[in-house]
Amino acid sequence: MGEQAKASDLEEVSDVAVICGDTEWDLHQSILRDASTHFRDILADSKIKSPIYLQSFKDPVKFQWLVTYIYSKEVEPDLAQLLAKPKTITRACVDVLFMATRFGVESFQDIIHKPLRRLFSIEAVKFQIHLHCFIMDKGKISDCPAHDDHFTNKFFFLARLVYTNESFRRTRRIFVQYFSFTLYQALRTDRYRREIEVTPGFAEELLFALVDDDVNCQNGTKELNSKWHGVVSPCSSAPFLSHLV
Repeated sequence: MGEQAKASDLEEVSDVAVICGDTEWDLHQSILRDASTHFRDILADSKIKSPIYLQSFKDPVKFQWLVTYIYSKEVEPDLAQLLAKPKTITRACVDVLFMATRFGVESFQDIIHKPLRRLFSIEAVKFQIHLHCFIMDKGKISDCPAHDDHFTNKFFFLARLVYTNESFRRTRRIFVQYFSFTLYQALRTDRYRREIEVTPGFAEELLFALVDDDVNCQNGTKELNSKWHGVVSPCSSAPFLSHLV
């Protein structure tokens, strides 16, 4: 595992070793300083000598995720697999978010955006099909239950984590996009509104997104005209959020 860090194809000779668990990485102070506020603070101390022991973090597999990202901006294959599976994506996202804050590499969280967006787009289609069938049978949108309680619970678990930590601001938009993928119809259900109500800041961002999409639609953007063809205006869902803001 440590060998991956050594084979970084850099001409500069490694000038710092980092030990996590039972694994040692030969790394570069300049790269660590630029990428991580955690290592920037450590390396600013002239008394610190190599190797650096990560005393409070002892998971070499997850640390390798971070090293790979810092050096190449790529995702380790084992992490990519975890992010690709519905059963493991939530845990993997939590691990990535923790690592991003623990080591002060804010952009590390960006690697979960694409997998979450892909999952949310799939689940949004399932929701629309579920909603359509429910309306045909029952008739009242607000009473429509979640199409998948497991997904909905995990979705709002992550949303609350992201919305209660300013460090994760760059990831919040992904959760707003899920509602856009449902054509904002999910906002009309009591189930979703109850969850939004206990997720600080979520309602405000959803309202901004509703207004933005509605304005773009009215401006005649071809893509959005196609998206909203035959569907009520996005802002028609705004009243369902107004009492939460």
